[in-house]
Amino acid sequence: MNELEIYQFNNFESQENDNFLIGSFESFHLGHYQLYKEALKYPGRKILVTFNQDTFEFKNKAKYFQSNKANYFNLAQLDLDCIVELDFHQVRYLNAVEFLVKLTKKKRAKIFVGEDFSFGSDLVKAANLVLEHDFNFTLIALPIFKLKNQKISTGFLKESLEFGDLELINNLLVYNFTFEAIFNQTNLEINPKQLLPHPGIYLSILYLNDLAYLSLTHINLAKGASIILLANEVDYSNELTKIQCYIELIKKQRLIISSSQDQITNEDIENTKKYLVNQ
Repeated sequence: MNELEIYQFNNFESQENDNFLIGSFESFHLGHYQLYKEALKYPGRKILVTFNQDTFEFKNKAKYFQSNKANYFNLAQLDLDCIVELDFHQVRYLNAVEFLVKLTKKKRAKIFVGEDFSFGSDLVKAANLVLEHDFNFTLIALPIFKLKNQKISTGFLKESLEFGDLELINNLLVYNFTFEAIFNQTNLEINPKQLLPHPGIYLSILYLNDLAYLSLTHINLAKGASIILLANEVDYSNELTKIQCYIELIKKQRLIISSSQDQITNEDIENTKKYLVNQ
């Protein structure tokens, strides 16, 4: 996995022939992946430009699908050169042209967006953006990507997550749904802004201290979370507390709808192990 370089907008220096993928990218779904595939056709650096989710409250309604760190954890698997992170409060008053000129410094570049993307404080659609010749960059707006005539959007993914439709979500994402947490032995401390799936038991992978462990993640009715490993691979006597981790949800084992179901049972563990043996 690559180590992604993250630049703040005001500290970023563009180069000739940069390729910029621009979007809110609260998730990275198959529609976004079309921008990435198109950018790979051209020489130059591949740079993703996105918002810091903690500054983007008006769009994510104070509940984000994936945090920046969880998103970057997945995006490190792509051939990106770096990420430019935008603080919405610092760029909100730039119009479309001002923003693009500040990003590219009028150096030769290509800008990749979806055709429905709106730029700047003036919310100019990509198809309507008028660029002067001396700006020196090319705008490439791709058609909206649909799967079975359904537009893929982060809003749709959020709704599916709340219903616990993990299989659908993972099929629409480039990488399985992943969230960050603080690992405190078996408990997971999660940012309250993180949107969690419907209460249930989920087959998962815990990424901790550069290692990966098959596990079961329990999202309880109070929207707290805990995790157990499917093999005794971690020595809890080492007092593993307050360590940042990532949890990738692979498969829904069952949903929880009543307090009597609100725990991981031995049956959950055995059924999961049987499932893994048959894969």
